[in-house]
Amino acid sequence: MAISNSEPGRPHPGNTDRPLPRSPAPRWSSWVIGVSNWGLLITLIAVIGLAPGSKADTLVYVYDDACAACQKFDREIAGSYHQTEESERLPMVKINLADWQSGEHGYSHCQIRPVHGTPTFIQVLNCLERDRIAGYTSDELFWMAVNRMVNNIADR
Repeated sequence: MAISNSEPGRPHPGNTDRPLPRSPAPRWSSWVIGVSNWGLLITLIAVIGLAPGSKADTLVYVYDDACAACQKFDREIAGSYHQTEESERLPMVKINLADWQSGEHGYSHCQIRPVHGTPTFIQVLNCLERDRIAGYTSDELFWMAVNRMVNNIADR
């Protein structure tokens, strides 16, 4: 007996042995799950206005997990930097050296000199390198350099 209804899963009209093919359900969950942490980070950066090419200055912190100076900086400064007045003018974005070297970051298309060591702190505005701090030895020297960068923002 032939069924004239051609809904998916129902038999073909005139052929009760072969059902109509079902169209696959959208795989939104696999797409969302497949979004890398990097993609999420770029999205968050764009949402809060720190996207590469944004009109705000950004301090890009390039680090390496095995770097002793980076670990010292993380202990002494990184945890509280976002609470400082300097961070209001020069917010910090942290990028791993391996990601930096492979171009897996939002600044890969910007005009920034290569990073040869860590830690490196790069002041970026409109996808252009404005200033740089290479290395970290003490909090006092770091704050002097960051204040130089912040003062340059005020002078523009």
